[in-house]
Amino acid sequence: MDTFLKIGFIAFLALSGYLTSCKSNQNLTEAQKQTFIQRGTAITQQVTAALMSKLIPEVQQNGPSQAIKYCSVQAIPTTDSISKQEKVTISRISHRNRNPNNIANAAESELINRYISQINAGSTLSPTLKANGSQTIFYSPIVIAMPTCLKCHGKLGQDLQPDVQETLQKLYPNDKATGFAQGELRGLFKIVFSK
Repeated sequence: MDTFLKIGFIAFLALSGYLTSCKSNQNLTEAQKQTFIQRGTAITQQVTAALMSKLIPEVQQNGPSQAIKYCSVQAIPTTDSISKQEKVTISRISHRNRNPNNIANAAESELINRYISQINAGSTLSPTLKANGSQTIFYSPIVIAMPTCLKCHGKLGQDLQPDVQETLQKLYPNDKATGFAQGELRGLFKIVFSK
């Protein structure tokens, strides 16, 4: 991994991982909130590291088009493996989803819009906790932090090469996950903790 990519990856982790405050449900004690925040942050770092450790070399060695093919097959099993290990349910959701299973629901779309407003205002982003019956749900923003991400999620005709556009059309005919710029919100990590 070249130095530029390492710096981008570290910046992404810093942005998504070292967040200290959150909006949360009032039924949780302060100690419980901090435990969920710390655990959720650690899990999102683990998932990010696992995915990026495979995707960046794939982009460098075989190009973004092959990386999309790899991701379409390996991203969910990688996430599922960590879910089992951590005894949680991990997913990625978005207002502009690639995988049809990753579309945000109405409440999650509101949360995404709130994060987008915070980015536009230059505010620091923090995880969000929501209690839902016997579950606590941790949401953490995913921001386009590296130029490499734009090779698969950037602007058509600018960041995306023709072979990438062709691969996306074949694998994800209803793809909405392009047209992003660096620093924009790509979506959210969602971690469900069951009591």
